[in-house]
Amino acid sequence: MRLDTGAWSNTGEGRAGWRCPGCGAALPDEAFAAGQRLARCRNCSKMVRRETAQGWPLSAPLPDRRALPPEVLAAPERLEIFPSYPYPALACPYCEHLNQDGLAQRPDGQQFCANCGADLKKSCLNCGEPMYVLDHFCTHCRSDQEKARYEIEGAYWQRFNEGKRLAQLGRWQDAERELGLFYNPAPTLDRDHVRLAHQIYVSSIAPADHGDGLRLYNEAVAQLRIIQAARWRKQQRRKYYKWVAVAAVVLLLAVFSAVTLGSWWAIFVIVPVASFIILLIGWLILAHLGLS
Repeated sequence: MRLDTGAWSNTGEGRAGWRCPGCGAALPDEAFAAGQRLARCRNCSKMVRRETAQGWPLSAPLPDRRALPPEVLAAPERLEIFPSYPYPALACPYCEHLNQDGLAQRPDGQQFCANCGADLKKSCLNCGEPMYVLDHFCTHCRSDQEKARYEIEGAYWQRFNEGKRLAQLGRWQDAERELGLFYNPAPTLDRDHVRLAHQIYVSSIAPADHGDGLRLYNEAVAQLRIIQAARWRKQQRRKYYKWVAVAAVVLLLAVFSAVTLGSWWAIFVIVPVASFIILLIGWLILAHLGLS
């Protein structure tokens, strides 16, 4: 999993077969992601630079390979040790420009390369403090970023699998809440939380899930819509039954008034007036008792 540029480990050899020139440790493909020129070996902590025998920068658009001579196409990409400059010099991973951290001017240090604008800092996954984008250990809390990254990824994997389990059990509302973080997050959620969940889903969950989670999420949303529609129809029926009951009571009172009093509307005048007189007498009695 790659949560940011420059974050990788020497746990396995990538498809390109890159190895550190200093210690020979295998470097995965993510070490030079998106045209990155510099990386740091996790085994020996040396800075490694990716060369191009063709002579143009990796950030620039490559020319048409069909127009290149065979000897240029056959020339391999080489790795070499990049000089490690002391702090506060920060080498840009993309253009190799040496930036000065400048802690005296900004409390969080220089965040972007002055030459190409690339990120020079990333937030520690444990304490949140800014750290150099190619470092593997935080200089504030000494936490291993690779270990913290796998712990975070495991937590999101657990939530994703829990959402799938709830959907399979038919608990659609809980499943929609858990899986919605990855597919349709609520606007009230923390933006960093949503961004990290999306990044982990794209880089780690989606390639292994093969769309099963998305299918269950869509099924949960469809079932919730069916449940909400049935609930709305039930509420409408209740309102209709209430009006029918009121109309029936009014009709019965009208019939009773016509039979007993000779007029269908008489009871609708007598009952409110009698009720008002009874309430008035009761209020006068209570007021008299209170004064006495």
